[in-house]
Amino acid sequence: MDTAIVYIHTNKYSPLTVDKNASEAIAALASMGHDIASTHNIFADGDYQKALNFIANLNADSIVLVGDYDEILSSFKTKFSLDKDFAAYSIEGKFYVFASDLSFDTITSLIVPTLNSRQKTLYSAYTLRTFGLSEEQLIERLSDCLKNKSRIGFKFVKMGHLLYEVQIKYSSKMQRDKVTAIIKQATESLQDVTYSLTGGSLSEVIVKLLTTYKKTLCTVESFTGGALAASIVKIDGASAVFTESMVTYSDAAKQARLGLDSRVLSRFGAVSIEAAYEMAANALSIGGTDFVIATTGNASESIANPKLLKLKKGQFFIAVGTRGGIHIFDSYLDGAREEIIEFGVNTALFNLYKTIKEGFNQILAGQTLVQNQQKGI
Repeated sequence: MDTAIVYIHTNKYSPLTVDKNASEAIAALASMGHDIASTHNIFADGDYQKALNFIANLNADSIVLVGDYDEILSSFKTKFSLDKDFAAYSIEGKFYVFASDLSFDTITSLIVPTLNSRQKTLYSAYTLRTFGLSEEQLIERLSDCLKNKSRIGFKFVKMGHLLYEVQIKYSSKMQRDKVTAIIKQATESLQDVTYSLTGGSLSEVIVKLLTTYKKTLCTVESFTGGALAASIVKIDGASAVFTESMVTYSDAAKQARLGLDSRVLSRFGAVSIEAAYEMAANALSIGGTDFVIATTGNASESIANPKLLKLKKGQFFIAVGTRGGIHIFDSYLDGAREEIIEFGVNTALFNLYKTIKEGFNQILAGQTLVQNQQKGI
């Protein structure tokens, strides 16, 4: 059953808040088995009837109306000549649910139970958030899982370039052992590209990991222009793990702020493996953090530096490391400037995630080895 979310708002609802809430609601509803076909923002400006006329023509089985509960419900009752107050109505083949907000409490206590009341079979969804593979590559990886005869469904929700939420949907009537087996197989197939099994953005996952392991991070950015730092500091608790960021956009800034060797710039250019490595190494020395990320790339058609002429628009280098070693990741995207920057940020965060996890796994392996030696194993 497809569901649409519709915000009927006045000027007290900013578009940013609406978009953020809708994104979080989609993820929450999907995890509870409800696919969101579309989201809409309607500025009522006092004319709720006009907004309701638009809603009646939506191609969705169920429609969640969010906003001023009393005003929307009153206008809805007038439009369809209704005289009783309910939290939901079934009108002309569509199911309408009313809510004043899309908080998690409202979703779990009102919206989902109301939507479920219309369904004979209840559905749940297990989600994996992945980075690094296209939808076609994900499908190829999961080809054996997709052939299952238990009618367990897979949905791929694109959240950015090579950034997906894989939803494994199953009904309450399916055999639990078969569902568990498919989920286990899918999780193992995508283990190397999965960063979350519980939702949340890459930035949220990074902040949580750094907090858990009591580690710190600094960033030095060129082509991402502070977007990487911005994605981290918007997460609650970032101040405990994120120390600083430097945006060294020009060659002169890289030399003055980071002490980048002029010979590296003259020989290899600012957008190079060598420059990314030195940016990261010098930042670690200056900042004294546990982890560092450095970004340098070419996100524009307009190239001022002749050294960049050999580089395609969309090519960039990400350095992620610790005092124990720095790794460079060479990536490319043929896209708009904003898309390249966003992809660069996600590439940096995902490779930091892998670096943190691999480091922790090595520590665990070392502890196990010591324990086994002590036991004489």
